[in-house]
Amino acid sequence: MIRLFNSKETREVLRALRDQFGIQEIPGRIIKLGEEKLFLFTGDATEEEIQKLERIAPVERLGVYFAKQNLLRVPHLLHPDEKSKQNQGSAPPIDVKVSKSSASRVGVKASESSAPPIGIRLSIEGSQILKNQIKKNTFELDEKQAEEWMSGRELNIRPGTRAFLVMKYKNDFLGCGKASEEKISNFIPKMRRLKNRDTGV
Repeated sequence: MIRLFNSKETREVLRALRDQFGIQEIPGRIIKLGEEKLFLFTGDATEEEIQKLERIAPVERLGVYFAKQNLLRVPHLLHPDEKSKQNQGSAPPIDVKVSKSSASRVGVKASESSAPPIGIRLSIEGSQILKNQIKKNTFELDEKQAEEWMSGRELNIRPGTRAFLVMKYKNDFLGCGKASEEKISNFIPKMRRLKNRDTGV
């Protein structure tokens, strides 16, 4: 199913992005494909025109895939019939900016460490489009970590939080990882990963 977000829904996505990453503006309109994928669309087509196109032929993407929303942690993005499925008692988002040198010694409260990752995960393109607005929840990679990250490997470090973190190497933004107590999980698609220099796979 494809759906063009109205102004209220767009404000709700922006609210989540602001809470997580400090983002203040979305440069385009949002289209939702399926249950979770969000696309940034700068065209002038109406929702009726988009849905007509979908009836003619399957639409796999429209615009730039910029984010995926975790509905379990963004209650204000849920439709009324979805809110009944929302888990209660979740901890609030945590603002962090960590690097390799500090990750191993950053502590978290028990209530924070038990919380699942918060709601919006930016894609590589999403983090690059919004890079000038991202002010928090970033993780600074060194050169070795950046290569491991772009090879699709998880980082076995203690980031000190449970949240989606924007991965950054110098001025390059490399999408989001899911931080837990012991590691940062990787979401780089297989087709986007660097090939192993030794094996070629």
